[in-house]
Amino acid sequence: MKKLAFFALCALTVFLAACGGNTAKPGNGGGNTAGHEHGDDHGKMTDLGKKKIGDREVGVEVSDWVASKGEGVAEVEVGGDGADKVKLNFWVEQDGKEVSPKKAGEWVAEEKKFDCHVELKKDLKAGKYKLVIEVDGKKESWDVDVK
Repeated sequence: MKKLAFFALCALTVFLAACGGNTAKPGNGGGNTAGHEHGDDHGKMTDLGKKKIGDREVGVEVSDWVASKGEGVAEVEVGGDGADKVKLNFWVEQDGKEVSPKKAGEWVAEEKKFDCHVELKKDLKAGKYKLVIEVDGKKESWDVDVK
């Protein structure tokens, strides 16, 4: 029985270490991690391309964004050394107005990307929006369709 308990404790420790524990604290790379597991399947991702933010090349892929689902996902790759140390925030705008809360992206070491779960309010209408990515205080935006 002691061996089984020890094995379970070791397995839990390895799982928590691999996931990085709960890092959902403002400003430390945490994000909306409620119910999120690393390596989860975001479904079909669409590449929105790369842009320069400051001296870093930033690439964005998004899942299908449907307002009635309440959430869209963006995976953000930041080029250059120390990408895991940058402060990455994201939000959605339409006509220059924020329509989602500003949140911090969650660094996923195994994928070398930031995982960004974007809150899509239920009353959001289908249409064109801007996903704004801010890296160390400098920002750029990508067009995103919400269905």
